[in-house]
Amino acid sequence: MERNQFTFYRSFYEAIRRIRKDGDRAKAYDAICSYALYGTEPDMDKLPDAAAIAFDLIKPNLDASKRKAESGKRGGSEKQTESKPEVNEKQKASKQEASRNQEEAISEKEKENKKEKEIENKCYPPTPLRGVNTPTLEQVTEFAKIRKSPVDPKAFFDYFSAAGWRDSEGKPVYNWQQKFIAWELRENQRPAKQSAKPGGDAPARPKAAPGENMARMREYLRQAKEDGT
Repeated sequence: MERNQFTFYRSFYEAIRRIRKDGDRAKAYDAICSYALYGTEPDMDKLPDAAAIAFDLIKPNLDASKRKAESGKRGGSEKQTESKPEVNEKQKASKQEASRNQEEAISEKEKENKKEKEIENKCYPPTPLRGVNTPTLEQVTEFAKIRKSPVDPKAFFDYFSAAGWRDSEGKPVYNWQQKFIAWELRENQRPAKQSAKPGGDAPARPKAAPGENMARMREYLRQAKEDGT
């Protein structure tokens, strides 16, 4: 087996440099390099004694280094070939598991957020839009008194407060007085209730005299308009 390199230890140099003749020392270097790189064993009978002795001393180290290199190259390649798929499979499985855990965590978080939102919607009414002039219960009550309306002011107030002062179509109630009057019209269109006396007619609502409470109505509407600006 040919090699492109080998380790030349300091002990090799110390052993060879003791050879006094330059020619013999060169032959010792040639014998060592030829054996380490190409596996060619020198003819010991043709080598000078000093060079042959140096080669015999160094040869066991060269053999051990050669075996180690061959074993490492063969074993390392096999080990790398066998271990890579296993490592890749483990990494792939680990990534898949991490991805599943992340998806489950996101799904659980979405469920929790959805549940919390549903609870909030049940507990808290929608926030009114900006620009909506929302009245107080006292204002609605006063408006009902002025109009002598059959509408229950608290029921009207509670209904629109719970809806965030939006109508049944989700649109903001910018003019609550208009909505109140619409409720009043529907209330007046309902059949009159029978009196407690069997066969008796329902008591008629007293009609307001012409011009009655008009001054109070105008003053109230003017005040409500000023409050909304």
